[in-house]
Amino acid sequence: MSERINKVTLVLEPDFGDRLASLAAISHVWIIDTPANHTVASEYWAQNPKSEVETGIITFKSPENESRWESCLKMLDTIDLHHGEYSSNPPYSVFEVIGAPLTQALKSAIEGLGFRNFEPMIEGFRASRDS
Repeated sequence: MSERINKVTLVLEPDFGDRLASLAAISHVWIIDTPANHTVASEYWAQNPKSEVETGIITFKSPENESRWESCLKMLDTIDLHHGEYSSNPPYSVFEVIGAPLTQALKSAIEGLGFRNFEPMIEGFRASRDS
């Protein structure tokens, strides 16, 4: 039996919309709370009232004048508190960011959370821990 990957995805795209439900089926998603994203998140919550450890959606607010990488940097500790080694669930082993580039400041902060492997994705990047 293979080990289940515990993945968390941070979405900083303000109009991620219809792609959210399919992503939330395979990852726990933290998404910036905009009208478009909130509408889809509300529909997801109505259709999936039970919260799961490995999947689901959490929305968060971000100031309009804040850059996406700054929002990402600010959310790291909160996400790690909920999904890291001190949470009551198995820690996340994969962290994906959609909507922000991997800056050196982000890479350093994410490395500080124990992630060592980084790879670019079309809309962002993925970080994983050593197996």
